Amino acid sequence: MRVISGSAKGRPLKGPPGSGTRPMTDMVKGALFNILTPFGFDEVRVLDLYAGTGALGVEALSRGAAHADFVEQNRAACRNIEGNLENTGLAAQGRVHCRSVADFIAHPPHVDNLIARYDIIFADPPYAAPDIAEMITEVGERGLLATEGVFVVGHARRVPLADNYGPLTRIRHRNYGDSDFSLYTISPPPNGEVG
Repeated sequence: MRVISGSAKGRPLKGPPGSGTRPMTDMVKGALFNILTPFGFDEVRVLDLYAGTGALGVEALSRGAAHADFVEQNRAACRNIEGNLENTGLAAQGRVHCRSVADFIAHPPHVDNLIARYDIIFADPPYAAPDIAEMITEVGERGLLATEGVFVVGHARRVPLADNYGPLTRIRHRNYGDSDFSLYTISPPPNGEVG
């Protein structure tokens, strides 16, 4: 497992500290980031939920993202993410939040006294997670995704997701073997109205 592109290209990433983390293969990660390239990475804010090894957030930082928040409740995995940020020279741009995703969404960080908004949000929860739909809805309704942002949700093929969750609309769905990804953006207001 390594960083594929950008300032930390080729740097190895530490694997999962135990059997509870399911790291994404370099091939799948490369395909996903090829899809995201048109959205741009320069100076964006990234949120990596269920961060595991932190590979997705680290890849985005390496490609030019300004800041990434990593959310992971396993303490050993949190230390691993911190190590990966140090080893890639990206520690100053990343912050690890060692708590549950539900708690982070309910109590997100603030920037300039406003709830932080993210241009790219990654969520690659355990495939058996029963609350994936609730998590997607909460991210949308809490306003964590920036207006022009994209929310990438990893899920098993046997876990179908809806096209709409609250203010979020699926714009793309891709399958890579056992890994599926659905990309959501904020739905435009009806009839072009600005609310």
